[in-house]
Amino acid sequence: MHLARLRHCRAWKASSFAFFSLLCACPPAKRSRDAASHSTCRPEAKVQLLPLSGPAASTEAEFSGMDWFDDELVLLPQYPARFGAQGDRNGQLFVLRREVLQQAIAGELPSLRPQPLPFVDAALRERIQGFQGYEAIAFQGSKAYLSIETEVDGRTHALLVRGTMQAHPPSLVLEATPLANLRSPRPIANLSYEALVVHEGGVDAFYELNGRGAPAKALRYSEGSAGLSTLPFPTLEYRLTDATTLDAKGCFWVSNYYWPKSAWKPAPCALTKRWGQGCTHAAQPPVERLVELCYGARGALHWGPHAPLLLRLNPPRTDSRNWEGLVRFGDQGFLLITDKHPQTLLAFVAARLPR
Repeated sequence: MHLARLRHCRAWKASSFAFFSLLCACPPAKRSRDAASHSTCRPEAKVQLLPLSGPAASTEAEFSGMDWFDDELVLLPQYPARFGAQGDRNGQLFVLRREVLQQAIAGELPSLRPQPLPFVDAALRERIQGFQGYEAIAFQGSKAYLSIETEVDGRTHALLVRGTMQAHPPSLVLEATPLANLRSPRPIANLSYEALVVHEGGVDAFYELNGRGAPAKALRYSEGSAGLSTLPFPTLEYRLTDATTLDAKGCFWVSNYYWPKSAWKPAPCALTKRWGQGCTHAAQPPVERLVELCYGARGALHWGPHAPLLLRLNPPRTDSRNWEGLVRFGDQGFLLITDKHPQTLLAFVAARLPR
């Protein structure tokens, strides 16, 4: 940790952030409502943009998730059919190899051009009433789990579906029948299950809103079970938009975002009250951060031991970044991707992650 670079901050809790390798530039700012009791200016992580080229750079991609398949990062557009070949009812995902991403992070490449991956989903997609696009993807070996958002009779829900990666030719092929219906706990349009975490027992799905006043429970699908089970989930303000894979200690990170013009309003954030606020967050209403969660006894979820990783916000009066995809990048940090707000952005955030 480079303490000299924190000279613009009044103070910080070194023991809480020793595992991060982050820079902080903290101009004077008013304290937010969530940090009213804190005089500490917390460090915020620099967001390194990795320029994209080709079709994946278009806002038409509207990425909604991503995950690793071996050493390939698979990017999930919300509507893969937009990129299908003419006359083909199926669509395309996009992939980037790990070594190419490493080169881009090191500044050795001017841009990244994600390569197409055929996505065979027409047999499933065309049967779904109120199809609103794909929202999450998570791999377990050659199997892939995805969530699909639907809108029926004015209510937004989701479906859990499964596919298999094929080697010859390379493609992701979805099964024609959904695994489970993920019913939304709140009647809010365009909000459903945007994050999936796979484990030995199956896959857990996480609803977008888990703040105070919201039913905070995750849904678990287990292979061979008759239905879904529920898991206790800690109160988490703002939107939960994606999740990383589990680490050896049963912990993972989620992207946590708030757009001030949202139709719903969050309560004061308990995590901010506990850990303090960053300077750009104290000066502006958007929230862009990563939060650690861990599994405890009997599968119950709780906050992780590390402080939320705050991303340094764009300058005032510019658009916030709707991060919809999140993965770890080894032990170096995280990769994130937006949907189309403010545009298609792929980014690296450096952080020394615990093994």
